[in-house]
Amino acid sequence: MNRVVATVLSPDQAVPLRHVAAVTFTEKAGAELRDRLRVAFESELGAAEPGSERAVRADEALQDLDAAAIGTLHSFAERILGEHPIEAGLPPLIEVRDEVASGVAFDDRWTVLRTALLDDPGLARHSQMPTAAAPAPNCSPAPVQTRRRRCRSKPHPREPEPVPVPVHRSSRHRLTKTGTATSRGSANARPGRPR
Repeated sequence: MNRVVATVLSPDQAVPLRHVAAVTFTEKAGAELRDRLRVAFESELGAAEPGSERAVRADEALQDLDAAAIGTLHSFAERILGEHPIEAGLPPLIEVRDEVASGVAFDDRWTVLRTALLDDPGLARHSQMPTAAAPAPNCSPAPVQTRRRRCRSKPHPREPEPVPVPVHRSSRHRLTKTGTATSRGSANARPGRPR
């Protein structure tokens, strides 16, 4: 804060506040810095002799304070892109979304894409394979360890598909619908005994 005040009110090389960028880590820190600068410039204005160069600079700084580039790196980048969208190759009225709005927009796009993939008959078989390992719908999305704990007592709604058992062609026995072995060629043969 002191460095910004010294830069703006410097008698030798004063820089107007509208040409200064103060970058903070959080929005809260940016708002706090803006408030502290307001107090500092008001005290400098009150302490300076009316009409003096220092008083004029402090008054200009107070007028420029609300529009000054004080905030996070993201807000500074957003400001530059908003002021110079064409040079950055962006549409003129670009809107940067916050984390919540970005998450909602992503969920909407994912739902549309997933629906399109599942409705495509050519991709239906392949697109359903990953959903077999998906968690039960009763479970909230959480890290795997937490999800396991929450879902242990809840049965999974999907029945597993039966796995076909390969039977070798040279086998003399075959399985019937009841699962007992019968000899080839004799329906009356005893189960499990070759002919």
